[in-house]
Amino acid sequence: MIKGIIFDMDGVLYDSQRIHFRSERMTVAHFGGRITDAELTEYLGWNERAFWEDVIRRCKLKATVAEIERFERPLVEKMMEREIKRDRKLIGLLSRLRRMGLKLAVASSSNGHLVSLVLRKLGISDFFDAVVSGEMVEKSKPEPDIFLAAAKRAGIKPGDCIVVEDAPAGIEAAGRGRMHPVALRGKVNGRLDLSKSEREIKDLGELLGILEDMGTI
Repeated sequence: MIKGIIFDMDGVLYDSQRIHFRSERMTVAHFGGRITDAELTEYLGWNERAFWEDVIRRCKLKATVAEIERFERPLVEKMMEREIKRDRKLIGLLSRLRRMGLKLAVASSSNGHLVSLVLRKLGISDFFDAVVSGEMVEKSKPEPDIFLAAAKRAGIKPGDCIVVEDAPAGIEAAGRGRMHPVALRGKVNGRLDLSKSEREIKDLGELLGILEDMGTI
């Protein structure tokens, strides 16, 4: 029986990829390069440092990761602060999941400050038993470290967890952690290979049907 759900944040709890892509394109341009949304899609699920290290190499940027982060973090945070609104539908779903007795957690490759900002703006900070961000674990997805850390902090056994992800690396990480990966298919990841998931959904509300199938409801 499922006892908990671990959510990725970007692209799952909030469709933030358009904001990330915009700030990342602007940052790459600022440092003299060019990158497309299609190219950025390849990095879904990567942690921040690994992502920028590869983009620096790929786009031949004359900058360090630290220099890029100093430029890009305030940029994306300003966009998030301005554009993210309280999500009543998501609040309703999380409230129902909590009433069912499920433990809830967030495991995001983003940095901790950004994770806190997004959860606050959505109005969902108080729903989670654990929140783990990218800098809190040594190995990033597709290694399972971030999901295992979230499960441990929330007090759930890995095999009793559903993990909701939108990226192949995250789905693989959940599988490696012996959890139950569920893929959320959207516009940004529409052409990505999510076949390693156990189930695929197009809306978070479909989790209720999955829980019923698995004997939780």
